[in-house]
Amino acid sequence: MGFEISSVAQAGEPERSAKAEGNMNHALSLTLILLEQLTWGFRFQVTVRNESGVNLLLPIPRETGLRFGSTATHQEATWYTTCFVSAVSNGIVLQPGKSWSDEWRVGIRQPLIEWPPEEVGNASSLDWRFRFELTPGTYLLWWQWSVGNHFFDPDTHQTISDLENLAKQAGAVVWRGQALSNRFQVVYAEPDAASAPAV
Repeated sequence: MGFEISSVAQAGEPERSAKAEGNMNHALSLTLILLEQLTWGFRFQVTVRNESGVNLLLPIPRETGLRFGSTATHQEATWYTTCFVSAVSNGIVLQPGKSWSDEWRVGIRQPLIEWPPEEVGNASSLDWRFRFELTPGTYLLWWQWSVGNHFFDPDTHQTISDLENLAKQAGAVVWRGQALSNRFQVVYAEPDAASAPAV
């Protein structure tokens, strides 16, 4: 998937959601912070803030909303998962002006990467189950999230109807739309071949 650098804002204030469906002001803001860049992956803090005047019910955000866009090819990196999970969730209910935050860890899908001993046990765990295939270069990084009538969560198998039922029980409304976080650049360098694990 391609993207236009000219239409991408650099790091700064998070963008509010565009109203893709419906006509109510159910605006969200997304913030993405890079906590740590490692040889084998990244740690991020993500925050969702309810900028509307009503209680919003949100599905659990997933790491698959992260985007690594190559500034050289204008193509987005492909993501992979190391496992599939089955989960139960009641979603997130945010009152006006309230926020929800989480820490995401995403790995790099690269054959030369050697996981450090303290992380070997976690390499295939849920903490690192999402991987992006990166080649050396500069990437524009952002998080985009959308919820619409065809929403489906592969972990919980929730659909938009399930979210509507949860929202009714919680005295909230389901957020529908698309939101984009702040954006910034990261540089990825290929690991030294000498550090590749022995075969």
